Amino acid sequence: GFSGLHFEGVDPVTGRLKFVTHTDRGPNAEPNGILRPFLLPGFTPEIVRFELDRGCGQLTLTQRIPLKDANGTPLTGLPNTAISTSASAPYNDEVPVDLFGEVLPLDPLGGDIEGVVIDPATGTFWMCDEYRPAIYHFNTNGVLIKRFVPIGTAAAAGKPAGTFGEEVLPAVLAQRRQNRGFEGIALDGGKIYAFVQSPLRNPASAANGTLNANNNIRVVEFNPTNNATKQFIYVM
Repeated sequence: GFSGLHFEGVDPVTGRLKFVTHTDRGPNAEPNGILRPFLLPGFTPEIVRFELDRGCGQLTLTQRIPLKDANGTPLTGLPNTAISTSASAPYNDEVPVDLFGEVLPLDPLGGDIEGVVIDPATGTFWMCDEYRPAIYHFNTNGVLIKRFVPIGTAAAAGKPAGTFGEEVLPAVLAQRRQNRGFEGIALDGGKIYAFVQSPLRNPASAANGTLNANNNIRVVEFNPTNNATKQFIYVM
């Protein structure tokens, strides 16, 4: 279904509330160990605009924008890396399989997208996902401008630099729990704020039981003009 939500304002003519949302990574089943079944491997995530009529409660879809890479190739919701058989390893993703258990190809730019905001100066879209975790910047047509990932991502996967995006985010973010990277995004004063869903696996050897008892949640401040970052840790 839909994942993130951004309020665009009120239509001055109709009075309808205008929103932007987006799809998740597409339909998938519960994992078997590190194997994750994808029901529609070719599913392309979309940005979706809709309006709400407060009088009758009717929702109207007004625009669908498929997400594409810089060459215009549709993106998918498939994982990026397959480093080891351990789901707890930093930088590692689940292994995608089809409904018959056959391993699917990876998508180095694929995203499990979880949030969207609109840049008021350009109308472009900033989005985040929970795989790497990563921050995406798309133009108004859904074409990828840049993707930002943790430092060391390509080296950990044995791939050339730039394979997964520009490596400018703190390396420790790669120690997120499986599929618990960035779960929300905000834009304020020209800076992006990305919110990590769960406590990081820090140290990397920490077990799930230990992590479940932690209350430390990280927020990353990212300045797109110079790629500078700051981390804030909140105790819930």
